[in-house]
Amino acid sequence: MSHLQDFYAHNPTIPLGRRPNVIHVAGKYVIFRAVEGMGVWDANTQQAEKLTAGTFRLFTRDPDLQGLLLVLDSLKQRVTASTHILYSYGEIMNRVNGLPTRSDAQQLIQADNAASGEPAA
Repeated sequence: MSHLQDFYAHNPTIPLGRRPNVIHVAGKYVIFRAVEGMGVWDANTQQAEKLTAGTFRLFTRDPDLQGLLLVLDSLKQRVTASTHILYSYGEIMNRVNGLPTRSDAQQLIQADNAASGEPAA
């Protein structure tokens, strides 16, 4: 933790979004970078503790399970958000296979129509 804190103290220009959210050492510990609204349960005080965004917190209790759950939750949130992004890999697949993309095909159709005297669609 001290190495991590020292590194970012000496490199404050690295934005929070470019810092790791999870550092996992299998079977030993996991370090989470707190994001806005993140909190933890303090077993000693029996109270929820709010974490300051951007700070790092070390966990040794079930580090593999906690690390995996946080990563899965982050992936689930991104997958849910991605359903709102309309994008198809068909264009890339067509290019890889040497086929005309839809935009290329549309240009060919328009060129053929122009050559035959048909009106453009």
